[in-house]
Amino acid sequence: MPSLKEELNISLLEKHQAWHEARGAESTPKVVSRLRKTGPLLKNVK
Repeated sequence: MPSLKEELNISLLEKHQAWHEARGAESTPKVVSRLRKTGPLLKNVK
């Protein structure tokens, strides 16, 4: 089960993706998908 910090990171990426999609820019679904599976890229950030 992902931690709250991981959930917030995923949520932020999803919002960022939606923002870009709404403006016709290319989104990054692979990054969001990877983070859902592996957790955030910067695990030791406080």
